[in-house]
Amino acid sequence: MERNELLADGLMRVAEAAEFLAVGKSTVYAMTNDGTLPYVCVRNGRRIPRRAVRELAEGRLVEGPAAPPPKLPRREVQRRAQHEATMRELKRRGYL
Repeated sequence: MERNELLADGLMRVAEAAEFLAVGKSTVYAMTNDGTLPYVCVRNGRRIPRRAVRELAEGRLVEGPAAPPPKLPRREVQRRAQHEATMRELKRRGYL
């Protein structure tokens, strides 16, 4: 992509890019340092092209099956395991 096209949508601060990507500012700084995100130096700060942030997010978009269900709390896992053990024992003894 040409530089003029990249800057056409304007620039955003590191904090704004971090909020858009749902990451910390240090992650955005790391991405600018390793070349993942281009940036412009303005005085003592960095400004990141909005288009570059949007394209980064679009490039990492995952389409496919829904996310797995959240993990159960340990107490719930233990309760279910105990219930299953109790049911197996009741079946073994012929109560069910």
